Amino acid sequence: MVRFIFFLYSSLLLQHHQTLGFEPGRSAYLLLYGPVVEGSVEIKGYDGEWKVSWDTLILDEKPTDSLEVKVRYKTLTEYKPVSYYRPVYESKFSSPDSSEPSRLSPPVSGNRLDVHGSKTFSLAIDEGGSTDLDQGLTINASGDLAGVEVDANVTDEEASFKPEGTTRPIEDFDRIFIGLTGEDWALELGDIDFSHSVAGYGTIERRLAGVTGNATLNKIETYGAFGIDGTNREYIQLDIEDGKKGPYIIGDRYSDQPVIPGSERVYLNGILLERGITEDYTVDYLSGELTFNNTTPVDAYSKVEVYYTYSNTDYRTDNQMASLQAGPLVIVFYREGSSRSHLFHTWSAEQQEILDTARGTQVILPGARMVGEGKGSYVLEDDHYSWVGFGSGNYDISFRYTGVGDYALEPDSGFFRYIGPDSGNYSPELEVSLPDRQEAAAVNFEEDFGDFGISLAGLGSRSTPNLYNHRNQDFGHSHKTRLSYSSDKLGFEFRHRLQAEHTWIPADGAETGTRDVWNLDTLPQAFNEQVFNLTWEPQDSFYTRLEGRHLWADSNRLRAGASVNTRWLALGGSWLTDRQRAYLNIRPRIGKFSPRTGFTFERFAEGTRNFDPLIGLTCYLVEELSVDAHLSRRIDQIKNTDWQDTLYYDRLGSSIDWQAKKITAFAAAGIERLIPVETDSGWQAVYANFNASWNPNTRIRFTGNYDQHLSASRFQIVEYRPVEPGTGDYTRDPETGEYVPAEEGDYELVTRYEEGTALQVERYGNLGTDINLKSLRFWSAFSYRNSSDAGSASASVRITLFPNLNELSIITSPQYLWQRLPVWGGSQELARVWGMDADIRSRLHPDYILRLVGSYDNENRTRDAADLRSREEWSVELAPILDIWLKLEPTLGFGTITASEPYYYPELDRIDIRKVWIGTDSEKRIKDWRVIAGVLLTARQSNVAADALPYLISRDDPAGFHPSWSAGLQRTFDNGLSVKALYEGNLYHDVSALTTEFELSAGMYF
Repeated sequence: MVRFIFFLYSSLLLQHHQTLGFEPGRSAYLLLYGPVVEGSVEIKGYDGEWKVSWDTLILDEKPTDSLEVKVRYKTLTEYKPVSYYRPVYESKFSSPDSSEPSRLSPPVSGNRLDVHGSKTFSLAIDEGGSTDLDQGLTINASGDLAGVEVDANVTDEEASFKPEGTTRPIEDFDRIFIGLTGEDWALELGDIDFSHSVAGYGTIERRLAGVTGNATLNKIETYGAFGIDGTNREYIQLDIEDGKKGPYIIGDRYSDQPVIPGSERVYLNGILLERGITEDYTVDYLSGELTFNNTTPVDAYSKVEVYYTYSNTDYRTDNQMASLQAGPLVIVFYREGSSRSHLFHTWSAEQQEILDTARGTQVILPGARMVGEGKGSYVLEDDHYSWVGFGSGNYDISFRYTGVGDYALEPDSGFFRYIGPDSGNYSPELEVSLPDRQEAAAVNFEEDFGDFGISLAGLGSRSTPNLYNHRNQDFGHSHKTRLSYSSDKLGFEFRHRLQAEHTWIPADGAETGTRDVWNLDTLPQAFNEQVFNLTWEPQDSFYTRLEGRHLWADSNRLRAGASVNTRWLALGGSWLTDRQRAYLNIRPRIGKFSPRTGFTFERFAEGTRNFDPLIGLTCYLVEELSVDAHLSRRIDQIKNTDWQDTLYYDRLGSSIDWQAKKITAFAAAGIERLIPVETDSGWQAVYANFNASWNPNTRIRFTGNYDQHLSASRFQIVEYRPVEPGTGDYTRDPETGEYVPAEEGDYELVTRYEEGTALQVERYGNLGTDINLKSLRFWSAFSYRNSSDAGSASASVRITLFPNLNELSIITSPQYLWQRLPVWGGSQELARVWGMDADIRSRLHPDYILRLVGSYDNENRTRDAADLRSREEWSVELAPILDIWLKLEPTLGFGTITASEPYYYPELDRIDIRKVWIGTDSEKRIKDWRVIAGVLLTARQSNVAADALPYLISRDDPAGFHPSWSAGLQRTFDNGLSVKALYEGNLYHDVSALTTEFELSAGMYF
């Protein structure tokens, strides 16, 4: 039963206070609540210009130093509005006139609904009797019906989209969204990415397949959500290397979608970062690689925390949420839990008994999974399982290495054999994650009485780690209190928070700020914290702050801090029981120059001391251009005995920053060295950062970035672990010992990295161009990565000469790939692949186009300097287009393949495969009918018998002569319906004789 509660807006203005840490080079900062009322924002401690967009504070100039400020603003509501992702879809069914289906029209007023879309069907049948049914539906609807605004998108086709800040496109499937909006209510159904704040405890962000709704009644606002998202929320803290921008791996490596695009929230030292090529970081969602941009400084002392969502492969996840706001009072309830039914397992009575008493998050179950007669690989004999072959048994088993077990792995065949009680080292056991559920209810009251403010918040939670065992539950609670006073010159704030053990808070980053101020990696589950702040601002350019904190967990912890900020000076420090920190930054402005000096000092209880002095000079040449030079040394003293075991990290460099309308650029370069004790003190590397974008006009765009830095060396270790026979991706060659890919293999590939002690220089670079001129269209993308143990470089280019001329048009597309990587056995493999496609066109007559098409591909692989594999292929084809009474596309082509695999097949020497083909495609339109037909005669010849060709060389059709043909009929009707029937046949004389396929397709555009 689906339940949802509605929610609504209030016209009351709510006052909020927030402390922000401005960072050098960053201009945008997220406010906790929104939308912000225009003209209500006050900032203490910053005298620059700024503006506010919805819930984001944007500075006109990027800060040059770290600065802590206090922001005061008003909002209409406290919740984050529901957001949803709707990619633009196109049908994959081609219309008869090759035109694209209609796009979504903007909403129109009045009682009218505009509907556009397409529906396609395709049925293919081959001569073996197998069938393949494919269909696609895309519908876009918008408009106004009886005062209700409608906005809907429905598709079950595959689309490719590139979220902002990612590096590769993501394939997305089966997206549905329907939005209905009335005068004082809204309803949204389908695939929704929703965001909602839990007052005082952060923001919940999830992806749902379900329904959300809100409604307004007088001054009461309600909101409800119900859905099944099929995803899990996870947290990871990254181990940052000095100077290394990335990539850092996030996400579940065993999930079919490691990171849901756009679901990650990245915190750097407690500050929420923004994704984007011009913002803080980018993410490659297919591989889970996160890379920081050059403007985002990270080092070994940075605390980077990532919350993300990934596809759940064990249980479906149910979500229910309801909230109510009446003036300053907000109530929120949220539930998130797994279903009790595992997606891939059914349990026996013995297994169910273990599940019903299990605790924790995972459990090991004995036995195997029954999959049905004739569907498994093992059978049960007496009290053990025996291998009988694929598709011959009724059990599938995942054996686990236990040290002492009843089964042993057969090294040659790859399956597990029963050898007697405690005689082997494997056991038939299943490691199963347990379904869980969490619930939380929160209430918050916040109100301002003139200059005074009060806030009271409470949260109660219940967690069930195992839904099979309802008796095992954890209860927790938390409450927060805030009292504040704020006038023009004086500010005071007192906060108290108590949190009990087992408290579950559904919002991301709820504990981040508290952990950071106490210098803790993990916050104790139960704690009691008090915070006291006093600020004094006698004039705009002078700002002071005093802070005191007390944290009680396992023991009492105290923290005190003070800071003074003027127009040209920032001085501050903090004291903790186990850490003391002080900093000084002096930066006066003298005309166009701004000299600066400063230091940061930290001392830890165990004796470690870190000292980081800095001197520099910034010159503002013009409004858009500034130049900076600096010298810094970070000193890490590991022991407090005569400066022994000391590590030095030095940087001498300069930077230039240009921010203009058509060009933005940032470049930094210098010398860096990392000097452990008793090592050579010479300069060890040149570091460099470069990021630029140039748009001289709408037809030309250049982008590029480069990064070079020191980092610790990494060693890639590749292992092939045995799995249940027939379920892996690799098999082992008994002669060479090589692990080769196989669809039903016995091993899985596991790659892991270990850090080394030696230093290495890592380099990353990207370059892109898009030039669209009258006689030239040039697009290119180049990527480069290199270190001591691995590297790669790839380039793709598309050049079109005379794109606007009928007489001559030349299209060339060269590609290049160079890759160096470690492989099995500790070897190094080097691959070089390059090629080019070319298409020369000339319209000699309005009904005649001459086309000459050619391609060339070359691939060479070596392993430890020994030739591994080589392949060279080229072809040339004459393919004119005659559009007279009958549209003809004849083709005449010739090509060769030259290949060898001396590493695996030295006796074959070089293999030559020659091929030639001739044929034509034809098309004739008769009123609403389109008749299509084609024939192609292909001949392939090789100097090696077909059955002796290695698989990686003979990836083409088999040698010999064979004809192929096609015939089809397509009809278009007035209502947008199009139907097509297509028949294809291929004749292979020496291999599989005649193969045929029949396809029936239908599509409708409306």
